[in-house]
This record gives sequence, structure tokens and C-alpha cells, in this order.
Amino acid sequence: LASVLLAEPPAAAVGCAPVLNLRRMDDIQRLGLLHELLPGALADMRRHLQALEQAHEAGQAEGATQALHALVGLSGEGGAQALHERARQCYADLLNGQPMDGQAVADLHRLLAATQEALWRHYGVHPAAPA
Repeated sequence: LASVLLAEPPAAAVGCAPVLNLRRMDDIQRLGLLHELLPGALADMRRHLQALEQAHEAGQAEGATQALHALVGLSGEGGAQALHERARQCYADLLNGQPMDGQAVADLHRLLAATQEALWRHYGVHPAAPA
């Protein structure tokens, strides 16, 4: 279990952060909130990632910044470590005036998928259905 959760994210992703923050997962599980909080958090992460993609495609830096800000917060609180770190990097780049490229958006999609897979396989957490 730990070897998969601590495994490096997909090769196309930047960095070598583990997919999940196990300390955060343990805290959420200890509170008995794993299945209550994480499905909605995953759905919200997916929604903000879609908003980011739309803003990026439309060239709307402010919309992309807002979506990334939300994604950074949700992924950090939800224990999605690799996604959090990549989103935080993209957010800092945007704040420093560096444009976001399509590879960054693809990385975020892959990391969200890896997070969902790890949560499903090892904790039985499924993302909530889209609203």
C-alpha cells in the first residue's frame, strides 16, 4: 500500500512528489471524514481544473489564476500532494507573469487522475458525480 501511495507521479508530471500526502490522509481518516470530505473535494478539484483549462484556452490570465488558487487550496487540504505541488508551481509562475503552457494543464490532469486512482484503490474513495 505505502509503496504505491508513495510512488512517483506519472512520468510526464514535473517533480517527484508522492501522489498522496499520507500524513494528511491519516489525519482525515482519523477524524472519520475520509469518505465524507474527499469525494466532494475531488469533484471540486476536477471542476476547478476544467475552469483552468477553459481560461487557459481563452487566454484569460485572471480566470486561470483564480482557478489555480482554488486548486492549490483544495489539493493541499485534500492530501493530493503531487497535484498540490504542481498547481502551486503553476500558480507562482502565473503570479510572476510567466504564461502557462498546455503541458502544465496536461500535467495537472494526469496528477488529478493519479490522485483519484490512489484514493480509489487504497481508501475506496470515489469522486462525487458532477453536479
